[in-house]
Amino acid sequence: NIKEEEEDDDDPLQKEIHHLQKRIQNITLSIQCSPLGTSNPNTWRTNCLYPVKNVVKEWRSILSFHDQEIRGGESEREQQLQQLLHETATKVFIMVQMVMQSGPLVGSNPGYFKRCGGEVASIALEFLTHVIDLSGITITTASEEEEDEED
Repeated sequence: NIKEEEEDDDDPLQKEIHHLQKRIQNITLSIQCSPLGTSNPNTWRTNCLYPVKNVVKEWRSILSFHDQEIRGGESEREQQLQQLLHETATKVFIMVQMVMQSGPLVGSNPGYFKRCGGEVASIALEFLTHVIDLSGITITTASEEEEDEED
C-alpha cells in the first residue's frame, strides 16, 4: 500500500519495525530452506542462532529507544501501532521457537535435550540465556526464593 509506505517514511518507529519484520521473514525462510545444512552444531549456531539473537537485540533496541512513543494513548494511530508491536513480538517469539526446533534439534520435542548431546544442549542453553538476558526479565531460582523467604 503506497499510503502506508509514505507513512512509514514519516514515522521512524514504523520504519524500524517494518525493517525488522523483513529480517524476520528472511531468517525464517533461510532456516526453513536449509534444515539439513544446519544439523552440524557449529553451523546451526552460526547460520541460525546468531541471526536470531541479532533480531532479538534489534527488537529490544527498538522498544528501548521508542519507549515513550510506545506507551501512547487511545488514538487510532496509536492503536494501530500497538497492533503492529503485538504482531512483531509474536513473530520474534515464533522465530525463537522455530530456531530451537531446527538444526540438530529438528524433530525433537521443544526443550527436550536428552538425545541431542552435551554440545548442542550447551549451545542451546547459551542462546536461550542470552535471549532471556536481552528481554530484561529477572529470573529467580527456587533457592533464591527460599533465601528471600528466610530474610
